[in-house]
Amino acid sequence: MNMSKEKVCGVKLKGEKQEECSVAILGEELETFSTKDDSEIVERISEEQPSVVAFTNPLTKPKDKDFRDDEQELVEDGHSFLPPSMFDNQLIERTVYIKKAIQQNYRPQVIETRPKVSSDILNIENDRDLELLGIKTEDIETMEEFESVVAAITARKYLKNSCKDKGFIVPVQE
Repeated sequence: MNMSKEKVCGVKLKGEKQEECSVAILGEELETFSTKDDSEIVERISEEQPSVVAFTNPLTKPKDKDFRDDEQELVEDGHSFLPPSMFDNQLIERTVYIKKAIQQNYRPQVIETRPKVSSDILNIENDRDLELLGIKTEDIETMEEFESVVAAITARKYLKNSCKDKGFIVPVQE
């Protein structure tokens, strides 16, 4: 599968400032890194200027406690993920802060995704599956970095119009 070489980015954030967050930038090559420093995340993404930045958590706090209708369809199809209300407020605030800081430097498309759902749909369970997609995995050191790579793959599919909006962006199996 030859995917576009236009740069995309996946971001796996944590709510606590002292916890490392993981970023994957996918272009001709894959670059991953983990850091606790929000300004480093913003700076590195802004330098690379990927077309799409995919966050692995909600971009806004939901108004209700349940799954949105489109998300409910995914649950009924057997996918497992947390409803938006289960995400920590600190995490959503950190996401909004980083999103706005990046957008002060340039204007990427920003999407929300769930790596577990993308992994299930695309049958990506491990490094070998990524290698089969032509993605070199030696830089991936943690599960969080792996999830940020899956988010970046979802972003790449989004660029190719191979996704659906189900409350968050879900790749379409080809």
